[in-house]
Amino acid sequence: MGDPRVDPVAGELVGGLGPEPSDEVKALYIAALKEAYLNLRQRLNPDIRKVGGKEQAWADAAVALYRNGADPYDYVDYCFNEILKRHDDVYSNMVASLRMVDQYVADEPDRRAYLTNIVFVQAGTLKDELRRGRALRDILTDPEVALGGLFRFVTAYSMGHHDLLDRFKEDAVRMLLFKPYYKKLFEGQLPPEMSRV
Repeated sequence: MGDPRVDPVAGELVGGLGPEPSDEVKALYIAALKEAYLNLRQRLNPDIRKVGGKEQAWADAAVALYRNGADPYDYVDYCFNEILKRHDDVYSNMVASLRMVDQYVADEPDRRAYLTNIVFVQAGTLKDELRRGRALRDILTDPEVALGGLFRFVTAYSMGHHDLLDRFKEDAVRMLLFKPYYKKLFEGQLPPEMSRV
C-alpha cells in the first residue's frame, strides 16, 4: 500500500499533519464516506443501491481526511457541489480521490470560519433565551432551541449540569470525531475524556 498522503495519479502530496487513524476510526470514516456518497447519489439516481469504487481508494481518502481533521460528510457534500458544476453525475472515483481531498483541504479556512460562526450564533441564541428568563436546564433540554448537541454538552459541562451530559454525549462525540476543529474552539471546556476523542 502506498502512502495515503500521495495521490497516485498526480503524484502530489496531500496536506495533512495529523496522526494515522486507528483501524476503528478508519473504518468509521470509510463508512461515513460511503453512506454520505450513497445518500447524495441516490438523489441523482434513485436506482443506485450500492457504492462502487476501489476499496483502497476509499481507505486512502478516509485516512487523508482524518489526517487533515476533516468531516467526511462535509467532504462528500463539497464533492457533489464542486463536481456537479462540471458534470451531470458524481461517480465514486471522483469522490474517493486524493486530488479532491487536496482541493477540499485547500478550502479549509472558509469552513473553519463557518464553524466558528456557528458557535457564535449558538452562543447568541443561548444568551437570548436566558434574557427571556428561561432556566438554563430548560433551554438545554428544549429540542426547539437551535443549539447543537456539542454546544449543549459543553454548556452543560461548564455550567455544572453533569446529569445532562449523557443526553448530549453521542452527538458531541460525533461532532468532535468528524469536526476536530471544534476541539480547538472548545479547548479547556471539555471533560478530559472528551478531549481524547
